[in-house]
Amino acid sequence: MLTPITGIDLGKNIKEKSKPGYTYRMDIKNKRLVGMVDEMDAIKQSVYKILSTERYKYLIYDWRYGRELEGLIGKSPYEIQNEIHNRVKEALLMDDRILDVTQLKVMEIQDEKYIPIILTLNTTEGQFTTEVVIHV
Repeated sequence: MLTPITGIDLGKNIKEKSKPGYTYRMDIKNKRLVGMVDEMDAIKQSVYKILSTERYKYLIYDWRYGRELEGLIGKSPYEIQNEIHNRVKEALLMDDRILDVTQLKVMEIQDEKYIPIILTLNTTEGQFTTEVVIHV
């Protein structure tokens, strides 16, 4: 046995710390990193990144990171609207800075490859509403 038996509960006083939000600022239009960002701007950037990344597709990300929307390809707009609420909310709540998704509205779907949504999020930095177009 490699671990000594001590009778001490090693997990008793351990608290998980949330990761800091200080990260690189993404310039999405020019596809480059410019400066740094934290607090609310880092959360907004995280929402964009989570909803732009298909879960399980990229080995660099943890299996909990991203959204699961590829399975919606080919389904009717009605089926997409019913399923997307749960999938988007589940994906976003994996970020411990996002406390709740209070509103999520799927806008009119013109093309099944692009899903426009409006979200209102409660976060550790406050509440904000954003519009995101998800590419499936």
